[in-house]
Amino acid sequence: MAIGNKNASGEAGANKMQPMLSAEELLSLPVEEVLSHLDTSQSGLSSEEAGNRLEVYGPNELAKRKKHSAIIEFLKNFGSPLVIILMVAGLISAFVPDGLPNFIIIYIIVFLSVFLDYYQESKAEKAAETLKEKVTTTATVLRDGAKKEVKLHDIVQGDIIYLSAGDITPADARIITAKDLFLNQSSLTGESFPVEKTPHPFKVKNASISDWNNYLFMGTSVVSGAAVAVVVRTGGSTEYGKIAKKLVETAPETEFERGIKGFGFLIMQITIVLVLFVFLINALLHPDTNGILQALLFSVALAVGLTPELLPMIITVNLSRGAIAMSKKGVIVKRLSSIENFGSMNVLAQTKLVRSLKTG
Repeated sequence: MAIGNKNASGEAGANKMQPMLSAEELLSLPVEEVLSHLDTSQSGLSSEEAGNRLEVYGPNELAKRKKHSAIIEFLKNFGSPLVIILMVAGLISAFVPDGLPNFIIIYIIVFLSVFLDYYQESKAEKAAETLKEKVTTTATVLRDGAKKEVKLHDIVQGDIIYLSAGDITPADARIITAKDLFLNQSSLTGESFPVEKTPHPFKVKNASISDWNNYLFMGTSVVSGAAVAVVVRTGGSTEYGKIAKKLVETAPETEFERGIKGFGFLIMQITIVLVLFVFLINALLHPDTNGILQALLFSVALAVGLTPELLPMIITVNLSRGAIAMSKKGVIVKRLSSIENFGSMNVLAQTKLVRSLKTG
């Protein structure tokens, strides 16, 4: 990512594009050179220039998990081994004499269970999105020579930001001026005590990020003091954003989901073995056409009898009741299976980093 100089017409000068500053350059160069490289000044950017940069480089947002269509999300709920067994058994029942009622009952139960699961998670997802939209965080930025409150996702590289006690750093930034500035970086570096920050150049060679004393990390909070800084990295290119990218990868299965899937596969294996065994024995004892048909009917009935038809429905209903109970306490459950996982937790290590990224 790079910031290009703007000509009189407000268009980027393609021949003047400069590469993003490395960590060593960001920390060791004088502030004037950093501002020059970012094609900005201590007077800040104009609204037009900020808009151009926002359009070119995108909003100051962390990585988000890719969303699938509603149909895909609904169909994903049919992947449970128990659901597969029931659907196969129900399908076979439809092709045997007097098996249509079984087919209808089984498929009604399956679809009700899957729909309830999908509806509850979809409802929670929408509630979380609505809540996030209502909670809009802003930062104080110098635009058009005046201080303005700007939404975090509208902040761009080269913006001059003002920070004071209680503020959250909206993006990675290099300090221009600071007075008695202490920041809480525990969410990023694990440090238990506030760290003092200064505007002086710093040699980054062989130093960890916890030693970057003239650099502000996105998501860290100001404990005391005040500062003026220039934004150097936004969104996914920040140190905070790099961690966020890992959190939006496909969520791992919970212990509860693994247990249900393991139980489902066990039921599937037992059902297949017993059904085949019973069918073969009956077919060998009665090799005529009528005997084979009776063996098939008995095998299908055995498969349906061995499969706990109501188990998916019972699991979904109970987890939904748990989600409703937690919603009354102000908790939004986005994944039903997480309720059981949360309940079996022995030790809860609560960190601002995980909480912020999951809700963001």
